Amino acid sequence: MGNLLGSPITEKETHTGETTGDEKLKYGLSSMQGWRVHMEDAHIAEVNLYALDTTKNAETQIKLQGHSLFACYDGHGGTFAAIYAGNNFLRILSKQRKFVEYAKLCATETTTTTEINAPIDDESGDSGTTACVVMITPDSIVCANAGDSRAVFARPIPLSFDHKPEDEEETLRIRTAGGYVAGGRVEGDLAVSRGLGDFRFKQMPIGGDDNDSDDSDSEKPILFSPGKQKVSPIPDVIVHTRQHSKDEYIIVACDGIWDVVSNIQCIHEIDTIMYTEGEKDLGLVSEEILDSCLQFGSKDNMTAIVIQLPACELAYNDAKNTKNDRASKTNKKQEGVLGRRRERTEGDAAANGTGDGGTTNLTDGGNRYADAFDTANDNDDDDDDVDVEPKYM
Repeated sequence: MGNLLGSPITEKETHTGETTGDEKLKYGLSSMQGWRVHMEDAHIAEVNLYALDTTKNAETQIKLQGHSLFACYDGHGGTFAAIYAGNNFLRILSKQRKFVEYAKLCATETTTTTEINAPIDDESGDSGTTACVVMITPDSIVCANAGDSRAVFARPIPLSFDHKPEDEEETLRIRTAGGYVAGGRVEGDLAVSRGLGDFRFKQMPIGGDDNDSDDSDSEKPILFSPGKQKVSPIPDVIVHTRQHSKDEYIIVACDGIWDVVSNIQCIHEIDTIMYTEGEKDLGLVSEEILDSCLQFGSKDNMTAIVIQLPACELAYNDAKNTKNDRASKTNKKQEGVLGRRRERTEGDAAANGTGDGGTTNLTDGGNRYADAFDTANDNDDDDDDVDVEPKYM
């Protein structure tokens, strides 16, 4: 985990936005340094995707109507890998041949621009990062994941699964590449088995003796392909077919969130904040997820992105009708996240330094996932998996 501060840094970077097409998707994201000495998370929230068809002298920008992309990068060993991925992923994706071909099939508008190449900083050090990327198209939700950042769809359906060194498939690859797993870490060091960067676990020469001058071919090291390295950059990809009348929201977050809550618990908390307590500001929803996880003991950097799909409005209306019936009986005003913060402040004051007040609880809120909290502290990766038949690419 690395060194920790004496107290957490709770200032947040928060953004909100929405798409401009016929189908308006809204999002809110927030990130917080927390207890860690450095902030090593990065993110992407892009609601206007495009591809670049490159020729010798120019690039044609092909806009992808109805497409948006969100990503969370959880860095380790330094900030370079996560920040570089956050700053350059879209640029690199936009020029990939298959992505350009896909964009041409969807194209409704193109723009010709001059070539602009972003500079590449070689000062990468020895850092690495997880990568969890979600692209929303008019028909599908596509998630590509490498590492232990995670995306969850609000039913809850997992859109990704963590890559841990002790997983059978991951352990086999690590050992085949000449490494080992100790203490649940790659060579006793790295807690994830897939990600970007981490070059000390890559570039594994096999065969060839540098001292054997009789055979020039044997002097050239043969490297493992990317997917067979000790730490693989190859993601698992899951495609979920959209159901516009039922799809409510997606959360993409780093393991600072998932270390202390399970998929079901997180979805339940968002349901409570949005539907039971009536919060519609997705930036505040994201901030409250971070604050809740901090109270639950997360010691890591934290980033959470909440993407609202069209059926979320229907769920709001249903919750509002139910809430009005409940409020008429209790005379309790629903104040959303600001109400939660006021109650925490009052609780802290009442506790008078005893440490008893101001703790956020994942209350049942009377919503659809209340039963999940019979196992509130069970964060086993398998406890919240819904039977799904994902398509792998």
